[in-house]
Amino acid sequence: MSYTQAELEALLRDDDFVQWILRPTAGADTRWATWIAEDTRREALVARARRIIADVRAAEDETQSQRLAGEIWVDIEAGLQPKVRRMRYAAAAAVVLLVAVAGWWWKGRQAPPAQQTAAETPAIARSGAGRSSLRTTASPCGPYYW
Repeated sequence: MSYTQAELEALLRDDDFVQWILRPTAGADTRWATWIAEDTRREALVARARRIIADVRAAEDETQSQRLAGEIWVDIEAGLQPKVRRMRYAAAAAVVLLVAVAGWWWKGRQAPPAQQTAAETPAIARSGAGRSSLRTTASPCGPYYW
């Protein structure tokens, strides 16, 4: 290494140099080529500075990519939250409905036959000599005789 650490740090702090490395132009190429030609040690200095700038740029790009990926993930999660919440409510409603239908079905199978009221109960009356009659309120035709 034929240059000093102070020279490297000074070159890396030079905004004009950093811009030339990142976005070279014809005018800057000529100016920096002339500066490098003045001292042969500067070729190694510029090569080292280029590597450092490239490494810093890659690290910044990676950090920005990670930050962007994190922001995208946060947006995705935020978008999913309402859908997940709605799905939970729908699942809960489906379970409640299923339990209600199963209870209704079970009760219908287990319940004793419905009790009839006195008005619906058929009345058997004996009238006369051995004749029986069956009278119901549900019959539109009146009493039946046997």
